[in-house]
Amino acid sequence: MIELEKIKLLHIGIFFGNSNMFNGSLVRFQNFLQKKLMEIPEQYRDSAEIYFSSELVEDSVNMDIMYYRPETDEEYNLRMIKLIEQHDFVKRQEYKRYLKLKEKFEGIKDD
Repeated sequence: MIELEKIKLLHIGIFFGNSNMFNGSLVRFQNFLQKKLMEIPEQYRDSAEIYFSSELVEDSVNMDIMYYRPETDEEYNLRMIKLIEQHDFVKRQEYKRYLKLKEKFEGIKDD
């Protein structure tokens, strides 16, 4: 089943004060966002999202812009390979635990 892939278009740290990249201008910020929106393929623009988060650094904020689109066949195949690898890893770990428990309790009889 094809899933939606989250595509991170931009991760940027914005520092306010003297090094403010928008110089406090809402119009510059709007133009910047419009340019980023136009980088998203038109059919996926409605899925565009923006997130802001702050770090412990004063006067700064992180901004992430992302959108969703169906995963490509290659992405699907890679996801399936990862799932199979994870499944195999879990099975190997379970088998190792089984062997350890078997060794630990071998020879012990139920009462």
